[in-house]
Amino acid sequence: MTSIRKSLAISFLDKYCLLVIQFTATMILARLLTPEEIGIFSVGIVVVNLVQMIRDFGISNYLIQEKELTKQKIRSALGITLITAWSIAVILLLMKNVIAEFYAEPGINEVITVLSISLFFIPFNSTVLGLLRRNLNFKRLMVINVCSSLANALTAILLAYNGFGFSSLAWASVSSAATTLLVGILLRDSQSEFIPSFKELKGILKFGTYSTIATSLSEIGQSSADLSIGKNLSMQSLGYYSRGAGVVQLFNFALTSAVQPVILPSFSNSIRNGISIKESYLKGIMYFSTLAWPFYSLLALMPLPIIDILYGEQWHQASPIVPILCAAFSLQALSVFAYPGLIAMQKIDCALKIQFIIQPVRIAATIYASFYGLEYVAGIQIIYYFLYLILTHHYLHRLISVSLSELMSITLKNILLTVICMGPTALCFHLVEDQKSLFMLITTSSVWAISFIAALFITKNPIASELKTAVKKILTKFDTKKLKK
Repeated sequence: MTSIRKSLAISFLDKYCLLVIQFTATMILARLLTPEEIGIFSVGIVVVNLVQMIRDFGISNYLIQEKELTKQKIRSALGITLITAWSIAVILLLMKNVIAEFYAEPGINEVITVLSISLFFIPFNSTVLGLLRRNLNFKRLMVINVCSSLANALTAILLAYNGFGFSSLAWASVSSAATTLLVGILLRDSQSEFIPSFKELKGILKFGTYSTIATSLSEIGQSSADLSIGKNLSMQSLGYYSRGAGVVQLFNFALTSAVQPVILPSFSNSIRNGISIKESYLKGIMYFSTLAWPFYSLLALMPLPIIDILYGEQWHQASPIVPILCAAFSLQALSVFAYPGLIAMQKIDCALKIQFIIQPVRIAATIYASFYGLEYVAGIQIIYYFLYLILTHHYLHRLISVSLSELMSITLKNILLTVICMGPTALCFHLVEDQKSLFMLITTSSVWAISFIAALFITKNPIASELKTAVKKILTKFDTKKLKK
């Protein structure tokens, strides 16, 4: 438990460093690039990501969940990734003109060309990072991620400032991938291998095939909004949707991306030691939704002021979709650990079945909604996450006996906590006259933070106990240092 807490602490520090870098870069780039330029890059990166779904063949997750990991299995994992990633790079270069013509936008051709370069670094990055995650070596991961993020931000800002437009974002991705490889080589785990092999293919191919199909379906569903808006509405509309979704996903980046790297290794370690993950799973959902719901409620309360202060007036049309996406991601909070849980239990087939059922519905509904406007596309995401919650609960109930009453108990407690937190926050927001001022944002956010902490103790949330313990440890260390002096 101590090692998991330590890993989570380092992972949170890592992601908050990345958040500061990304947040600062996004604010600057929002003033250097137009909505249309953001839209062109969005289509290009989505297309590349769709093809990249099979780039590492699920190798990172395979390395983490494999019970008996040998040198040959690591080399074989690298060999498979080399073939898939480099083949995809060639396919993208051959298809770029067709894709650009489909969207009637020549700039997409350039974006795809540049992004294809990053695929040549992916195989080595996947194995190095996967092994570091398996061994919970998050200090080294933090250094790699921070260096990579800095390279991305600085490249994007410098190129955008010098008039490279949408291509500045593409070159930033290449810079990030190259930096990850260079720093990763220096900080790699002792198990890391850079000589490919193909001797241990059977187990890897089975897991990789299931994982790749499941990930591919998920990515296609996730990307259907961007692709449909870019085709059926406009690049400018896609820019607005991308920026609005980006505001909501700040929390997803700040919390989900910090917790997810730790969850799969810790679940896998528990299962390797014969321990059920039910208690850890429910506790994780409780903690996650405790943090998620008040935060999404704050964003939903004041989307226009937040977008205006962060990105400027040219992005105002992104604000209507923010509250809708906040509702969608609030539902996601109740199933956010379902996929890593299924992977850790080596039930990748169940994860695949879920994607086969739900993603075709999501894609069809999103395409239909895109003809009517951005709000309708955002609304489809609420339906999607509700259906995903139902399906994942079905399998988790069967595998680890997670009951509906246990999920409902978590839900009701955190609804109460959110109401207590948001009451004073909403009052403060409506009392401030200039609702687009920085003063309003600071004041309302401060009231929210105080109300949130108070709500934790009023509802006797487990996080309140964690806060007490943390404060006591800090005070004890401080007193110890004073006595030594």
